[in-house]
Amino acid sequence: MTLLLVSLVVFGQYSNPKSATVLKQRMDSLENNYWNSSSEVWASSKYHYAYDASGQMTFYYSTYTDIGTGEVIGEERYEYSYNADGSGNQTRYVRYDWDNAGEQWIRRDSSYNTYNDEGLLTEYSGFKWESDQWIIRYFSKYSYEQHGWLSKHISRMWYEADQEWKNNIKFVYAWNEQGELLTKTRFDQEVYDGPWLEEYRLEHIYNIEDQLTTTNSASWITGAWEIYQTDTMSYNAAGLLAENLGYYLDEGSMRPNFRDEYSYDASGNLTEYIHYYWNTTASSLELYTKNLYSYDPGYSMTDILLPGEDAEWDNDHFPELISNMPLGLEVFDWENESWQDYKKTDYFYSEMEVTGLAEGERELARVRLFPNPVNDLLRVALPEGSTSATLTLYEITGRQVLRRQLDAGASL
Repeated sequence: MTLLLVSLVVFGQYSNPKSATVLKQRMDSLENNYWNSSSEVWASSKYHYAYDASGQMTFYYSTYTDIGTGEVIGEERYEYSYNADGSGNQTRYVRYDWDNAGEQWIRRDSSYNTYNDEGLLTEYSGFKWESDQWIIRYFSKYSYEQHGWLSKHISRMWYEADQEWKNNIKFVYAWNEQGELLTKTRFDQEVYDGPWLEEYRLEHIYNIEDQLTTTNSASWITGAWEIYQTDTMSYNAAGLLAENLGYYLDEGSMRPNFRDEYSYDASGNLTEYIHYYWNTTASSLELYTKNLYSYDPGYSMTDILLPGEDAEWDNDHFPELISNMPLGLEVFDWENESWQDYKKTDYFYSEMEVTGLAEGERELARVRLFPNPVNDLLRVALPEGSTSATLTLYEITGRQVLRRQLDAGASL
C-alpha cells in the first residue's frame, strides 16, 4: 500500500490581512570534507547561503581550504533576483569567479527568465561576460499544453564570430492523463530553420499503482528507435523506491550496467544509498560507493529553509522529498574489500524569522488533515471563512498522484 503526503491550498475571505512572521531553521552553510589518501588529511570546501526576509535565497558562494597553507580561497558566487509578485519565480542569476590574484569577484555568466500569467517559465536567456559586456550565448523557449505540463523546449546557442545561432536542440514531451511523463524526445537541427532530426528518446513506463517501473533510453538509428539503456525500478511496502537496476546494450544484447539500493527510516527519509557497477572483466556487479544520511527528527520540512536546486546542497543523491531536517552525509568508496572514507558533509542552520505571510495563510494552521501521511482514508476539515481548496496528493518520493478542487462542505 502506497504512503501518500498531502498538500492543501485554501481559498477564502479572511479578516485583518496583515503580514506575519514565522520562525524557520535556515541552512546557512554546508561543509564538505574530502579524504586525501596520499597526504592522509581531510580537504575542506564550504558553501555559504543567504536569504531575503521572505526566505528566498539571494546568493551563495563557495570556498575551499588550501591543504598546504591552510588559506581559505574563494571559488564562485551566485546572486539571484526574483519576481516582485511574491511567486518566488527566479528572474535572474549572476555568476562570479574568484580572482585570487586581484582578490575580487569577476563576472562570468548570467541568465534572465520570463514567465507567463500562470507562473510557468517561458523563456531563458544565458549570457557570458566578455570584453566588459554581457554577450548572449544561449536562448531557450518553453511551451505548455492545457494542463500546464511542458510540451516543447527549444534551445539555441549564439556564435558571436559567425553572428548566427547553432547547435539548435528541441525537446518534445508527452504525458498521460495523470500528469506522468511518458516520453521525452530530442531533435537536433544542423542549420537554422533546417529540418529537425530525431536524436534521442526517453520513455517512462508505470505500473497499475502509477509507480515508475521502467525507463528506456533510445537513439534514432536508420529510421527507427534503438534502445541502448533500460532501468527498472522496484518499491518497498511503503511505496518508496527500493532498487534501481540498469542494463546497457553491449554487442547486440542487454547486459547489467549498475544497481542502486535504497533504505529509509520510519519517517520516509533516505538513510542509505548503495551503488554497484558492472565489472566487465569479472562479468559481475560489484560494490562501488555508499552514502549514509542523517536527520534531525525534531524539525519537519515545513520548519526549515533550504537553498535552491542549483545551490550544490543536494548533489549527492539527496531525495527530492524528505520528511526531516538533513544534518549530515557520509560517502564511502569500496576499496580493498572494505568501505573507505571519501567525503563527509555537515549542514549548519540558524533561526530566522520569515516575513510576508498574510493572515489568510496563517489560517492554514487551523486546517485539519488526518492522517498525514495517509495510505487509505483521508479526512479534511477546512477553517472557517474558506470557500474552496486545492488538494494535492504526492507519493513520498515526490511524484504527484492526485490533484482535486474541493468546495466548502465537500468530502473526499
